[in-house]
Amino acid sequence: MITNFWKRLPTEQRLLVLFTLAVLFIQVLLLPIPRADQHLLSSDGAYYFAYLRSFLFDGDFSLQNELLIYNQPIAAAEHQMAPESVITYAYAIGSSLVWLPFFVLGQLLVLILTGLGFSLQVNGYSYINEFAVACASIIYGAWGLYFTLRLTQLHFPKHQLWALAAYLGSSSAIYYFIFEPSMSHLNSLFVCAALLYAIEKHHKQKINFTLGLGLGLLLGLAFLVRWQNLVFALYLLRLWPQVQEAPFKRIVGVLCTGLAGFASLASLQLIFWKLTHGQFFLIPQGEGFVDWLHPLWFDILFTTQHGLISWTPVTALAMLGLGLWLYRKPNAAALLYFLLLLINIYTNASVVGDIGGGAAFGMRRFINCFPLFVLGLAALIESIRQRWRPWLYSLFGLLICWNSLFIVQYRLGFIDAIAPLSAYEMSW
Repeated sequence: MITNFWKRLPTEQRLLVLFTLAVLFIQVLLLPIPRADQHLLSSDGAYYFAYLRSFLFDGDFSLQNELLIYNQPIAAAEHQMAPESVITYAYAIGSSLVWLPFFVLGQLLVLILTGLGFSLQVNGYSYINEFAVACASIIYGAWGLYFTLRLTQLHFPKHQLWALAAYLGSSSAIYYFIFEPSMSHLNSLFVCAALLYAIEKHHKQKINFTLGLGLGLLLGLAFLVRWQNLVFALYLLRLWPQVQEAPFKRIVGVLCTGLAGFASLASLQLIFWKLTHGQFFLIPQGEGFVDWLHPLWFDILFTTQHGLISWTPVTALAMLGLGLWLYRKPNAAALLYFLLLLINIYTNASVVGDIGGGAAFGMRRFINCFPLFVLGLAALIESIRQRWRPWLYSLFGLLICWNSLFIVQYRLGFIDAIAPLSAYEMSW
């Protein structure tokens, strides 16, 4: 039965399953490697995890005891979660929510193994708990790849696999699949790709209450995972022709249903801010973190401190592809994808308080734009004559090799994880 099901799967879906299994297997292989902090969580992931653990075990969002548990086995202070005096509640809660079923399953396994005589932490911070949420993000990220494939197939049915493989291998996304899945970026990739695909798949159908509710919930979840994902609401304009044809009462009803779906999830973040910061609306990182009037356009693209193009040159090819698509075959979809990318660049360029994204591999904040870049590469492949495509594929291969070597240098500490790099470090 399983064999027959496997044979019926399209080639690209089989490859996605194999990729997911391979990444999960790599996670198992990495488990025995000693870690300075004795945790599988990384960077911001420690806070997403702490929110979840605090709510399930304590029924609140106070992280004082999470801080003590997390730091207990750590010898080096530089690897610890922030001191109690500067505990931060600045992170979105969406990843904590989508991890919930995996965390619960992990905790059940811990209790079962403990009952069988194994010595494990039952306080929620065992390797099993942390491994469970890492696997969750990998699985969600794989679903994001699937929705990206389906979305690209709707526009470029012959090039979706080449485009996805090229961008996955030569961008920051592959790093977060393998080395830091406890961050929010793979979850962000999943929900943004799902939202774009759902809109594109249904944009020719009559709008109805089910569609409105589903899109509202997806947009609300996108906001919960990373707040800047809210800009993907722009793609709802793809439904405008169907909105114009619908009766006014249905438009109002669908709009109210969609807003209700969005509010039911988005309000959870506002309530969290009210409980932790005392107000519903704010920029939790503080004043000066975002400057909408003075975005750092050049820096976000070209700085050697994780610039989008300087660290991930394949994005330049993807942008070129989107531009060619809009120029040669102008349509509503191409225009909206292009505008979405520009708005995402503007949004991230406005984060002047941390333009490089901390200890990031590349401009990780653009992993939510993964579907846009894959669409751009597919458009580029289609725009090139058949006899020139092998040269483009060879360029993709070189960029994948360059990205892989960059990852090795980054992981081994040959280059600084935070500071801008020199031209020598970037090139050699």
